[in-house]
Amino acid sequence: MKSRYLLYIDILGFSDLVNKHPEKIAPLYHIISRMRAHEHGDFQTIVFSDTVIVYNRSVPRIGYDHAYLVMFLCEFAQHLLFMLRGTGVYFRGLVTFGEFEHYRLGKAECFYGKELIDAYQREKQIKSIGLFIDSYCQRKNIVFDTTPLNEELQFVFITQNIGRLEKVSMGGFPLNPILLESMDIYNLTYEIDWLADVYQNATAHELPDVKAKFQAAWSFYRKTYPRATQALELNAFSPHFICPSSLLKIVSSCNARTMRRVHGEHGTGTTQTTAG
Repeated sequence: MKSRYLLYIDILGFSDLVNKHPEKIAPLYHIISRMRAHEHGDFQTIVFSDTVIVYNRSVPRIGYDHAYLVMFLCEFAQHLLFMLRGTGVYFRGLVTFGEFEHYRLGKAECFYGKELIDAYQREKQIKSIGLFIDSYCQRKNIVFDTTPLNEELQFVFITQNIGRLEKVSMGGFPLNPILLESMDIYNLTYEIDWLADVYQNATAHELPDVKAKFQAAWSFYRKTYPRATQALELNAFSPHFICPSSLLKIVSSCNARTMRRVHGEHGTGTTQTTAG
């Protein structure tokens, strides 16, 4: 059996969506159908129920090939995070490596493998949202910041611009506009918008088990990016504090959405969240 790199994604709270909000399932699958993994020739995607699996079809031959595959698996999860922003739907994912087989037999889609079972079991034990990576794949990761969950897994910061914001904020805020050149401003606003929802659910979600998952994710950010997260909290996740003269026009629509969520215009202050 072939060993492959796997991105295993679990859409959280899927049963609640099916039972209580079935009208949201078709739009969710529409979002999943737009994942960039479907269009990349080096990867194959499988979608069933609340699970998305992406694995490499191409065979890595040199060290760079391994880093390339791990990077793209993380980027596929990043793209899904951006597309789910504001929907109240979250995922937990794992990048791993091991035996996995997938083929078509007549009209049957066949997929199985030890790593698929291991990924399922390990992912279910993680009490957080977000993307994680195992120790083997982490050695191939040269792009994304991470922080340890335990000896085997690391949390992956697929919100790369928050990390860049932390690095350039040594002198405090607002920033010199020239420092923004290292960041993708539009994606930064998406990331801040997503983090505002994470923070709100970490502080105000009515279900303790779900709340704990958001608290775990937010704690990773606070520990790794203390200056950026403190500034976001103090400014109610409005991006204007970063560099008002440069960001004003870009973030106006993002800021309106963020302020509504943080200040609780809609009940608990977020889009209805299912992350059970």
